[in-house]
This record gives sequence, C-alpha cells and structure tokens, in this order.
Amino acid sequence: NTIYAEAIEQLSLVDSRDEKGQIDAILATTPDLIFIAGGTDGGADERLTRLMETVGFSLSMMDTNRKPEIVFAGNSKLRETANRILGDLANVRVAENVRPSLDAEQLHDATGLIESLYRKHKIRQMPNIESVLQWTDLEPQATSTAVAYMMDYFAQLQKGPVLCVDLGAQNGSLISSTPKRRRQIIRTDLG
Repeated sequence: NTIYAEAIEQLSLVDSRDEKGQIDAILATTPDLIFIAGGTDGGADERLTRLMETVGFSLSMMDTNRKPEIVFAGNSKLRETANRILGDLANVRVAENVRPSLDAEQLHDATGLIESLYRKHKIRQMPNIESVLQWTDLEPQATSTAVAYMMDYFAQLQKGPVLCVDLGAQNGSLISSTPKRRRQIIRTDLG
C-alpha cells in the first residue's frame, strides 16, 4: 500500500454474498471512495459490469450529500460503461487499468489519482489550512509523499540507498530510496 487508505469492505467476482448482501455491505460502511478494478484489457466484462451495477444500486440509496468518489481502474474497454452506470450517481474518475495483462501491473496512475483525491478531501479540510496555504504556492502533500521526496533527495545526495521508517500517530511508512528507484509501503494499521 503506497497511499493513506484503509480497505473497509471488499466485493469481488467470487463474493459468496448475494447482491443484497453486497449492497448492505456498501451501505453499512459509508465509504469515502470506491475503487473498482478487474479484468485485463479486452478481457471478459460481464461480471465486472454486474458488480458495477450493484455499486450503482447502492449509490442510488445513499444520502446525496455523502456519495463516495469512484475510481475505475479496470478493463479499459469498460470505461464508458463505468461512466454510464455510475456517472449520474457519483463522481467517477478513470485511471489506467492496474492489471492490463496477466503479466503486467500498473499501479502508478491509480495511486496518483487516489492521492490527489486524498489531498482534495482530507488535507484541504484540515482546520486553518487556508492560512498555511498563503505561505506557499505549492500544493499540500501527504506526509508520506513529502518524506518520500526527502528520501529521494538524500539518496541522490549520498549517491546510494537510503531507508526511512516513519511511525506517526495513525500510520506507519517504510520508504527505501536509491538514486534510480523508490519503494514505499504505508500501513494504516500501524502507528
């Protein structure tokens, strides 16, 4: 996990619950974000479409002031379908498929999109953030992102690997950086 997010519920194509059970699960958790992924590009689409319809039905029963953001990062052939099914019910954002083929994983676009939503919905709602923003022209960053940038800088400066363990009050991060690459893990259950 490279973002501040906690999975509070999971629906899957092999979920043992019926549609009512899945809808009840979504309504009981009141998520801030629903992340939809599945299917390789050009692969089967019927079951993922059915799952999106279940999510859409759940959204139609939610309070209009408390709708979650939707991020679709699945089979690219279903992007228009995702917007058609969910677009009138919630704000749908599309990222590149996280699994475009069986042998490829592509997380950067989806994590960047979720991080921008985090900045928009969490950081921007912090008390007195507007007065802090007057001091800079830069966009506020999540702590893990800012620390990761610092580790990248130190790795360049030292011309070698750098390791950082950041334990906060609610989250823990492990960041490994070299002059050419960074690896980062965020644990929302540690801190």
